[in-house]
Amino acid sequence: MKGNTLSRKRSAVAARLAAVLCALALAVGVAAGPAAPALAAAPVGSATALSATGVLEVAPLASLGGGNGFRQTSAAEVALPLPTTPVLTAGALNAEVDAGRARSSAVDVRTRLELVGLPFDLNAELVEARCDDGAGGVTLAGARIAGHEVALRPAPGTGVEVPGVASVVLNDQRRNGDGSLTVTAVVVEVANLQRIEIASATCARGAAEEQTPTPSATPTPSDAPTTTTTRVAGTSASSGGPAKAPRPTPVAGHLAVTG
Repeated sequence: MKGNTLSRKRSAVAARLAAVLCALALAVGVAAGPAAPALAAAPVGSATALSATGVLEVAPLASLGGGNGFRQTSAAEVALPLPTTPVLTAGALNAEVDAGRARSSAVDVRTRLELVGLPFDLNAELVEARCDDGAGGVTLAGARIAGHEVALRPAPGTGVEVPGVASVVLNDQRRNGDGSLTVTAVVVEVANLQRIEIASATCARGAAEEQTPTPSATPTPSDAPTTTTTRVAGTSASSGGPAKAPRPTPVAGHLAVTG
């Protein structure tokens, strides 16, 4: 009986949430469509500060693809879906990509999820995802979820229990089919109806630079071989044995007589 009551409550919350999201989607002129469980795999070397899929679609903001060297972009004063009734606000969104690395961030993130029927909030001074040479991590500075502090650098795949029908994953890391890695700092998913991603970065491990061996110098042959012989004092060059002492030569002379 208790399980049936809890199931009915969750179903009611989900239905109310769907109605609110549909209303918001119509208010901003976005047609409600089938739920998209996840964003499409990002290309190598991409970064997106904020995006949402599902009943309410939010095109990627502060988003870059790779392939053209170092680039960066930003957006300021974001309020979604409407400035008058924002569910999510951010002071600034940033993204940058370069060969083998990507980074994205959202500054001063504030949510009002109670507007869509979720009894928790998510606030942070900084939400950042980074990916470098096929490895990544996140930074959540001053972050609180449902009133609880969040680790500055949570481990990959850290799940946060929240009431209702939502799930929150911190430092979500997924290996794509092409071998690249996508790191998303915060993923909020609501009853398979809505998915919000804050700060996502994709990169691939850089190809190892092939080291071309430097050929060693090849000696140039001379016309005739040259042999160097070092003679050691007291030896004969011909026999290799001890050399004969020279015959003494008498010298004529007088010895001085003293006394």
